[in-house]
Amino acid sequence: MFIEDIKNDFYNVLLGNRVLLLVHYDVDAICTCKILQGLFKSDNISYTLVPVGGIAELKQAYEENNEEIKYVVLVNCGGTIDLVDILQPEEEVVFFVLDAHKPTDVCNVYSDGQVRLVYKDSEENIPNFDDIFRDDEEEEDEEAGSGREGLEAMVEKRRERRAWEERRNTLMFNYTQFSYYGKPSACVAVELAWRVSRVWWGAVWAGSVAAAGGAVAAHRPPAQALLDHHHLHTKAPHQHDKYVRIYHRLYTRLFRCYSKTFKHSEVPTNMIQNMKISFCPI
Repeated sequence: MFIEDIKNDFYNVLLGNRVLLLVHYDVDAICTCKILQGLFKSDNISYTLVPVGGIAELKQAYEENNEEIKYVVLVNCGGTIDLVDILQPEEEVVFFVLDAHKPTDVCNVYSDGQVRLVYKDSEENIPNFDDIFRDDEEEEDEEAGSGREGLEAMVEKRRERRAWEERRNTLMFNYTQFSYYGKPSACVAVELAWRVSRVWWGAVWAGSVAAAGGAVAAHRPPAQALLDHHHLHTKAPHQHDKYVRIYHRLYTRLFRCYSKTFKHSEVPTNMIQNMKISFCPI
């Protein structure tokens, strides 16, 4: 299920609880993790951080660290697979998924609350519940009948079921045939920081690195990448809005931050050691 309020339905739920934080290896996930770590530190949320790279590592990380854990946050992992089926968690465990990889698994989308998706991308064309899920037990009860009329009714129901299965297969094929990237998770994390009044320049910088990294790797169309950066500018700390602008050049590995308020030592460049970064104060 998708949550409606990122502050009340996600962050406030974590307050006062220990969290298992499972993070993928990509740049966007690392930047998102840095933002979440800053938020958790400011609100004294204890957490266990485990990097994961695939389904096998995800299962192992969960099995080894799920003791006395009720809330699990997954960053750029878990969204495209059926989490409940793969991890087999206890009923009281809740998974919060912030994953830029698309398409989202429909079992996660229509979970009864154990899997909660933090953000819904506007580009996702998720099939309706009734078009892909069907209650077989009710149909078996309805099929019970006798005589010619009962036999004809049973044949008709089976014909309808075959037609429904064909439509479902077509819908699922169209939905899952292509993989793509949605909005960078770090941009959503910046939105969260802004909603809880904790936004700081390190978070904006991390979001910019994630968005620019996605543009460099052509994860997002150029127009969408520019909108992602515009979103970050609107969430920047107001007291420095007119002094700071963060730019990026699409399809290059050169990122520049122009500032009248920062010193070079204040920029969290350790977050992006593996990327070619240039910081140019005015």
